Amino acid sequence: MRGAPARPPSDQARRTRSANGRTASGSRPGAVQPSPRRTTRRTAALLIPATSTGTPAPAPASAPRPSSSNCSSKAARRPANGRPAASKSSSRTPGPTPRTSRPGARDASDATDLASTGAVRSGPIRTLVSSPIREVTAAAAASVSNGSWPGYTSRSVTASEANPRASALFAHSVKRRPSAPGTVFGSAMLILIVPLPPVVRLRRRVCFFEALNFLRARSRAAHREPSYSREESPMPAARKVAVIGLDSATPQYMFDRFADDMPVFTALRRNSLWGPMRSVDPPITMPAWSCMMSGRTPGELGVYGFRDRAAHDYGPLKFATSHSIRAPRIWDEMTEAGRPSVVLGVPGTYPPAPIRGAMVSCFLAPSTQAQYTSPPGLAGELHELTGGYALDVEDFRSPELGRVSQQIFDMSEQRFEVARHLATTQEWDFLSFVDMGPDRLHHGFWKYCDPGHPRHEPGNPHAHLFRDYYRALDRHLGRFLECLPEDTAVLVVSDHGAQPMVGGFFLNEWLRKEGLLVLAEEVTGPTPVSAARIDWKRTTAWAEGGYYGRIFLNVEGREPHGTIPAAEYESTRDLVATALEAVPDDQGQPMGTRALRPGELYPEVNGIAPDLLVYVGNLRWRALATLGMGKGLYTTENDTGPDHANHGDTGVFALSAPGVDPGEAAGLSLYDVAPTLRALLGLPQRGSRRPVA
Repeated sequence: MRGAPARPPSDQARRTRSANGRTASGSRPGAVQPSPRRTTRRTAALLIPATSTGTPAPAPASAPRPSSSNCSSKAARRPANGRPAASKSSSRTPGPTPRTSRPGARDASDATDLASTGAVRSGPIRTLVSSPIREVTAAAAASVSNGSWPGYTSRSVTASEANPRASALFAHSVKRRPSAPGTVFGSAMLILIVPLPPVVRLRRRVCFFEALNFLRARSRAAHREPSYSREESPMPAARKVAVIGLDSATPQYMFDRFADDMPVFTALRRNSLWGPMRSVDPPITMPAWSCMMSGRTPGELGVYGFRDRAAHDYGPLKFATSHSIRAPRIWDEMTEAGRPSVVLGVPGTYPPAPIRGAMVSCFLAPSTQAQYTSPPGLAGELHELTGGYALDVEDFRSPELGRVSQQIFDMSEQRFEVARHLATTQEWDFLSFVDMGPDRLHHGFWKYCDPGHPRHEPGNPHAHLFRDYYRALDRHLGRFLECLPEDTAVLVVSDHGAQPMVGGFFLNEWLRKEGLLVLAEEVTGPTPVSAARIDWKRTTAWAEGGYYGRIFLNVEGREPHGTIPAAEYESTRDLVATALEAVPDDQGQPMGTRALRPGELYPEVNGIAPDLLVYVGNLRWRALATLGMGKGLYTTENDTGPDHANHGDTGVFALSAPGVDPGEAAGLSLYDVAPTLRALLGLPQRGSRRPVA
C-alpha cells in the first residue's frame, strides 16, 4: 500500500536537495511514499568530529529525521532519459555544477572532504557509507562522556527500534580489535563512532543495522547445522534463495584490499562458506552466467563469448542471445516445478523468456524501448519506479571519466533499489540479480586506482574511486539483505575476476607476419577483419579479438575456400598454437600465452567453436583483431576504446545457508553453483557435480 503524497519541501529542504531531486530526508518532493511497515523508535549516539581547533564541531541546525526502517523500494527517480541531473548548491548560482572526476565531489575541497571522511556520493546523493564505523558495540551506560574520545562529541538522535542482535553481531565482528578510546560499555545505547559529513541519511544507517540483524540470525542457523561433504550433500532446502551477482568482482578487492571498507560483506562472509572461485574457460560474462545457472560448460551450451560464428563462412560473428542458451537454467527448472522466480539483469536473458514470476533482461537489450521484461507490463512499473531504467552505462569505454564514473555509481544504486522493489512486491522462491557496476568500474578506471598497473598515474584525481565504489556497494548490499526473510539462503558470487591490462597484441597482424593471413587489398586505416578484403584461397587462419583471442582455421570441405586439407587439420593447429605460445612480449621476455583446444576443455563441443582459444599473456594482454592500426604487433591501448583491465579466471563466492558451516573453502568452481542452488531449492540434481557444503 502507498500513503499520501509528501508535502511540498521546506526552504531548507530545497537548499539541501541533491542531484536526483531528493531532500535531506531522502524523499523526492511530490513522490508517493510507501507506508511504513513498522513505527518504532531507537536511540543512538553519533560521535561528531571536532573542528581543527579541537573544539567540538557544532551540530547541524536541523538534523534530518530518519524515515521508518522499511524495505519498500524508493528507487531514485531519474529524468526520462535516464541521466542524472546536475548537483546544486545554495551557495552557487543555480545551474549545472561542474563535477570533479570523483562521483559526488562537487569541487576540489569537497573531494578532499570525501577522502577524509569516507563519505561518498552513491548515485546523485552524497551520503555517508558504512566504512567510517570505527567501533560498534552495545552500550553499557545511559550516557556518553563528552571528550572521552579526543576531538569528538556525542549527540543523541531518534531512529527506529534498537536492534540488540545487530549490535551483538558487530561487537563480535570487531572483538579482536583493541577497544577504541572512549568506548563506553553498558546496556541501553548503541554507539556509532563516525565522522559526520554535511548530509547524513539516517534511514540508510538504520537499514544497515537491520541487515546485520539478518546476518545475526544467519550466524545462529549456520552454527546449529552440521556440514557435509560434496559426496554426501544432504543439504537442507531453504525456503527462499537469493543470488547477488557482482559482475567481475575480484577476490583481491572483496576479500583483501577493501575488506575493512565493506563491513556488511565482511560480516556476511564471516558467517558463510566462502573463497575464490574458478570461472569457466573462457572467463567471459557471456557465457559464464549461463554456465553458472545451468551447470553446463560453454562447449555444452555452444556459446563461447558475446559473439560466435553462426556458420562456417567468413562473415561477421553473430551476437549471442537468450535463444542461444538451449539448456534449462535454474529459473527454468523452477518454472517447470511450478515455483516462482525473480530474475533481474542476469546476462544472457535478452530477449526475456516467459517464466513463472518476473524477469528483467540484461544489458544486451538494445534499449528500454524494446521488450526487455516479462511480463511486458513490468517495464512500465520500472519506469515509474526509477524515472528511467538503466540497462547499462552508456559508452563506458570513453574518455569522459566524470560522466562514466557517475553513471556507474547511479546504475549500481538503481539496480539494488529495483532488486529490493522486486523482492518485496513479487512472489518468489528464487531471486537472482546481477549488478554490472564492478565490471564497468574495472574496465574504465583500473590504471587510475591500482598502483601496480603499468600505466598508473600517481596522484590522479580518481585514485580512490575503487574504494569509494566498494564502500557504496557494501551499503547497497546491507539495505538489500535487510529486505530478505531471515531464513533466506544468500549467495554473493561473481562470474569472473579482473586484472590489469598490460597491453594489446594484434593477432591478425601476427598471422600476416607469419604468412598465415593474406590480404587481397591492403587496408588504409583501422579495419575490422570482417571488413577487410582477404585472399581466402591463400589464407590459412584468421582471428577475432576481445578479452581472449579466437583463431579460426580455413579448412577444406568446411570453409567455402578452405586451404588446409582435413588430414592436416590437427598438425596445422598444433603448429599455430606452438608458434603463438612462443611469441615474446614487447620487451623480448616470455609472454606466457596459452592456446587452448575446445575438445580438451569441454566434454562436449556444440555450435561452432574457435579452433583455438588464445589467452594472450595468460589474459594479461588484450587480443586485438583490428588491421591497419600501424603500431606493429604491440600496443598499450585497447582497439575499441579506453580500457585498463582484462578478465581474470577467478571470481568470488560466499554462501550463507542452512547446512553450510562458515569458513574459507578451497577448490571452488563456478560449476558448483547450479547443483548447490538445486540442493537449496529442493530441485532434482542434473549432471555429475554435487553441491558444496
